[in-house]
Amino acid sequence: MAPEGKASVGKAGAVSATTMEQGERPRANSAVLYRELRSGCVLYDPGTNEAHVLNLTAAYIWTCCDGSMDVAAIAADVAKVCQLPLPQALKDVRKALRSFHAKQLLL
Repeated sequence: MAPEGKASVGKAGAVSATTMEQGERPRANSAVLYRELRSGCVLYDPGTNEAHVLNLTAAYIWTCCDGSMDVAAIAADVAKVCQLPLPQALKDVRKALRSFHAKQLLL
């Protein structure tokens, strides 16, 4: 269940392009449209006219990107929901957030 990812310690919503620290509070770009699927979700960015298909883990991480939770809290939720060890969940969350950031899906 490997998602896509990224993160960094800083202001709420701000995410570093290179690293994602546990205190970071990622926030999704509100212009990006979300469509749930049985196997994950599709994100559509009207600004770039691109669609992104996410697996279940990455889709769950995406739904957590509302600026209310930091990376550590998202990882703890992912660990619980996906029954993963916390270090693996943190790695997956960071990877997903890096990917979201690289695709300009986060603010």
